[in-house]
Amino acid sequence: MFKFAVLLLAAIAGRAQQTGKLTFPSDNEDPKQIRAVVAELLKSVCPNQISLAEELACRPCPDFTSTPGNLAGANITGVLRGHFLSPKSDDVLLSMQGCALSWNYGGTALLTRESGDSWKMVRYMGLTTNTCHKVALSGGRDLLACVWGVYSRGIVATFLSVWDIASDPEIEDRLVTTNDDADTCGISWLYPTPHTSVTREYIERVSFHGGVSGPRTMTVIVQRGTKTITAEDQEACAKGSYKEDPSIAVKPRRITFNWDGKAFHQMPSQPLAGPR
Repeated sequence: MFKFAVLLLAAIAGRAQQTGKLTFPSDNEDPKQIRAVVAELLKSVCPNQISLAEELACRPCPDFTSTPGNLAGANITGVLRGHFLSPKSDDVLLSMQGCALSWNYGGTALLTRESGDSWKMVRYMGLTTNTCHKVALSGGRDLLACVWGVYSRGIVATFLSVWDIASDPEIEDRLVTTNDDADTCGISWLYPTPHTSVTREYIERVSFHGGVSGPRTMTVIVQRGTKTITAEDQEACAKGSYKEDPSIAVKPRRITFNWDGKAFHQMPSQPLAGPR
């Protein structure tokens, strides 16, 4: 049993990231491509902890994070500019990986331009914004449509949410949720009894369609498949993972949302051709 537990933990540690399967029109810029801009923004985030090595970072961790003083620090992984606080505000989101004990191991610094080239950090948020697309409200302010994930108790949960970050705390409208236990061979501490099936489920693609004033529709493709398993299957799986097991045939489903200038509204979902 101990050997099985060790193998299972190894499988968990080596799992593929869900975003590797995702096609998404992120509005984030690569911080390495705008190093001078990021260096200037970090003066308002962590003025005494700026690291301009290969990975732009706050190092050690700033006091506003959950692990202040940790020498590992937080790398800047995305830069997203928009009108998040008001229709005319000039705001920036710095996505940060590290300095967190929470489920997503990171967070986001929200900054706004005060005057000229002067920036002010508004607050640090516990959400990650690496995979986000701006959605303009009818009044001109931007919301964020983001794909993000949680790995907890043997299950990979992935979400598509729309965030309004002008509010503190942020307002979330969660539109799509997937739950995948293929990485842990169908074993989860959430299950009260031994599980007899394994599920592979993930968001494959998100696309936006509409005019210049903003998206009129959002289309989401979700892939899902299940497989019946035995205790022997689970032990064999612990030596690797069901994540890429071709015998778990997934079927696609299309979910369409219409945008009315204020929110997305789901239309009846549609199964697509499959499995594959």
